[in-house]
Amino acid sequence: MGVIEKEKVDPMQKLKAFVVGIVLLALLQPSGSNQSQNTQGIGSGTTYCVAWGDYDNDSDLDLAVGNWGDNYLYTNNGDGTFTEQQQFGTANTNSVAWGDYDNDSDLDLAVGNHFGVNYLYTNNGDGTFSERQEFGSGDTWSVAWGDYDNDSDLDLAVGMWGDNYLYTNNGDSTFTEQQQFGSGETFEVAWGDYDNDSDLDLAVGNYYASNQLYVNNGDGTFIKRQEFGARYTRSLAWADYDRDGDLDLAVGNSVENVLYVNNGDNTFSEQLKFGISDTWCVRWGDWNNDAYPDLAVGNDVAAEPGKESYIYLNNQDSTFDPMLIGDDHIYSVAWGDYDNDFDSDLAVGVTGQNFIFENRNLMFDMIDQLFDTNTFFVAGDNAYCTDVLGSAKIAFGLARGGTSENHEGRTDIILTDTEHSTGNLIPVGGPAINPVADEFSAAFTITYSYTEDVSFEIHCEGNTLYLDLTQYPGEDICIVYLGQHGPRTVLLVWGYGWRGTYAGSVYIGNPSQWTGHHLAMLRWTDSNSDSLVQEGEIVMEVLV
Repeated sequence: MGVIEKEKVDPMQKLKAFVVGIVLLALLQPSGSNQSQNTQGIGSGTTYCVAWGDYDNDSDLDLAVGNWGDNYLYTNNGDGTFTEQQQFGTANTNSVAWGDYDNDSDLDLAVGNHFGVNYLYTNNGDGTFSERQEFGSGDTWSVAWGDYDNDSDLDLAVGMWGDNYLYTNNGDSTFTEQQQFGSGETFEVAWGDYDNDSDLDLAVGNYYASNQLYVNNGDGTFIKRQEFGARYTRSLAWADYDRDGDLDLAVGNSVENVLYVNNGDNTFSEQLKFGISDTWCVRWGDWNNDAYPDLAVGNDVAAEPGKESYIYLNNQDSTFDPMLIGDDHIYSVAWGDYDNDFDSDLAVGVTGQNFIFENRNLMFDMIDQLFDTNTFFVAGDNAYCTDVLGSAKIAFGLARGGTSENHEGRTDIILTDTEHSTGNLIPVGGPAINPVADEFSAAFTITYSYTEDVSFEIHCEGNTLYLDLTQYPGEDICIVYLGQHGPRTVLLVWGYGWRGTYAGSVYIGNPSQWTGHHLAMLRWTDSNSDSLVQEGEIVMEVLV
């Protein structure tokens, strides 16, 4: 991480406006550069299945990892790390699925194996599991829990490279086995109420045969329909991607991947979406917290060179934008907020080192973290300024590649009049004698009082934030406010300190997760007295 070096500034420089630029990666760059690969603690090997679940009821997600070899449980320590336990047997495991089959308020695990016995691991409630031979044996590729008969306990569908089975839960910790859902080369089965009749139907994805939809009649029987094509299918996932009140189906194949859009009349429209690859897994999740499902697609790039894996970000208009998640042999992905920061992360199982594709979307009360790692100052002489309600927008790019003018390895915002185009950043030069641009007051009903080097008080939305500036010698102070301007949400920024005064704004769309608090004060501290502002030295001081 680079640093921001404190310069010796002539006192007259404090009469100049300064601009702060904030990298709002999750919101301003839909290509999704707000992520990182976290490889800590979730193992390596040939991993065909990963599944999140809070097995120990401590309010954070743990991870079951099924390998061709030893299987593992990664217990979440609540601090971003995991404790590894060898659990769930040693086999060629193709599928794992959490579910509370015995209704005792803790999660149990079904494990489906390749040419071996399938198992049920019953959670004892004390961090241990009891192994039971259940769910038959054979070449199992998929296990999926669902209460198909609406009797308030979970049943299990098992997809095999042969006869498929339904295991009906008897409510007494036993199951009744039925040969159901056809006989074929089944890679995945997925429950979903596609027809909104309050019972679960089953999609069955086959490799060498046509895919099937088994429609639940509500009396313990199913009607088979040939649906969802025949394209060497390996993965299926239901979600209401268009938010029209019915479930659609993503189908991952070894050729074209397909989205089957539910027409609401028991028919589907086939659309080629999600690329052409050797796809092993598709899973819906909400990467950007906009309530529209996005699709993670894991591909085997060894079989299809150049076909990397992506999250397809839902544009809410029946189109998607791809965001790269890796170029490994990705066989399994699972969505889950493992770090409890209110956004979905992605566990990725590969041949090699498994990893977590970590989402860095931030809530407003975590905005100090955003500033801590992504804050840039530009002197007024080098910045192009307009007012907050102006029409000029700046197309800009921020990265950590560094420039020749910026040895610390991060790219500053250098705004010039040639950068006007479409974009999201509108910097505002605050009057030197007060750190609040006058336009803010008119547009957002914000009032303030300011005595240079003494105090600053701001009022908005019935809240007041008072600063005794004498308490922060040699420090930068930044105030941020999240408000609405027309159809868009705008982040207003004011600052005061050793770099002078500045004000700025960033239009950030309408992020639904930025709710609750709207006004905060941050401090740029020099905790180690080295005359540098470094990561870890920007902290939340006041939140109202």
